[in-house]
Amino acid sequence: MRKNLNKIIAFAIGVSVVSGSALPVMATEVKNTTNTSSNSQSEINSGVYKVENAVEDAIANSDKLAILNSSLSVFNAQKDVYEKYDDMGQDMDDKIDKVDIQISQTKQKRDYVQDYIKYTVTNDYNAIVLANEKIALAEENIKIKSDSINQSKLKQQLGLSTELNLRSEEAELTKLKDDLEAQKKSVNDLIYKLGLTTGKDLSKATFSNNIEYKKFIVDGSFDKYMEKVIKDMVRYDKDLIEITKDDLSDRKDEKENKLPKEPDKNDSKYYSTITDETTGEEKVVFDKNTYEKDLEEYPKKLTAYITYYSDKFANEQSIHTLNMTEDAYRTTMKTNYTKLQGMEDTIAQAQTGIEILNQNIKNTKLQYDLGLVTKNVYDQMVYKQKEAQMNLETAIDGYNKLKGMLEQPWMMAVANG
Repeated sequence: MRKNLNKIIAFAIGVSVVSGSALPVMATEVKNTTNTSSNSQSEINSGVYKVENAVEDAIANSDKLAILNSSLSVFNAQKDVYEKYDDMGQDMDDKIDKVDIQISQTKQKRDYVQDYIKYTVTNDYNAIVLANEKIALAEENIKIKSDSINQSKLKQQLGLSTELNLRSEEAELTKLKDDLEAQKKSVNDLIYKLGLTTGKDLSKATFSNNIEYKKFIVDGSFDKYMEKVIKDMVRYDKDLIEITKDDLSDRKDEKENKLPKEPDKNDSKYYSTITDETTGEEKVVFDKNTYEKDLEEYPKKLTAYITYYSDKFANEQSIHTLNMTEDAYRTTMKTNYTKLQGMEDTIAQAQTGIEILNQNIKNTKLQYDLGLVTKNVYDQMVYKQKEAQMNLETAIDGYNKLKGMLEQPWMMAVANG
């Protein structure tokens, strides 16, 4: 058949509503951290390239994941060094605790990035599927319009239609053909984009439709669900804030002292009175060594003082920033949940509309069999049903994108980071 039809498997999808309670989909459930792909180029060219294959290839091809894996190696190496110093008698507990949190946080971030890759690749993959289906539908519409024009030409010859009507239909057909060419170019761009993400040549790949409609249902209140996932998202940030707060509390010298004063050569503490053993006379002696030592230590005290208050400010800023981040998550999740509920109503209406169209098709088919309407009229009715199904698929795809952001809201952080 046509070239673009080879890129799709099955036009219509079954629309099923699955009732189930939505629980936080923990990022740790995800998968593969070795970043390897088992999909060869020859297999991609000869078989169906499933969305699971695309996700696997994208994870293996991700530079961001490679950076995070390198960061983990660095943190683990730091921990090894700290533990060796600790074994030698140096107190490294705070440093070990901090690097442990950094390791856990980086692993969490790596899992979040994998989730985000799966999310974006699935969206890009489905965009290709829907674009190819729209192309197939557009080609069908062009055929119907061409048949209609042939009938209009016959009507014009019989004096039943005007030339103006025919020219109007021909102009519409030209526009449909131009739009089709633009759609074909657009889908090639989508395939190229997915190819960059996966590191594969997808120009000869075949894509399959796996778009499903499963409602997002919360077990209990949405607010409790929301707070649970947000708490998990920010737990390591809070741990780092607490460990930094403890460290600041331990730095008593910097915390309790005021701005260090520069050593004054005339300060009495550098002078002492001694008795000359020979003459018995008292002399005032300047303690040059102590003065020079204090002078040498003065810049270090200034640096420690500045560092303490810089660290204190940074930690306080982190607390306020984290509070704002949590509020932003709450606002976005609430808004998305409200939008999702509205989309469910829209999808339900679309499903009802398709049921009505299916009944109309049956009636029109009966009329066609009885010779009461032309084949072109029947084909137009079938096209309307397919167009409505296409619009429903597009609506479901949009619903699934929004649902994904509610099931795994940490993807907001990855997208913004």
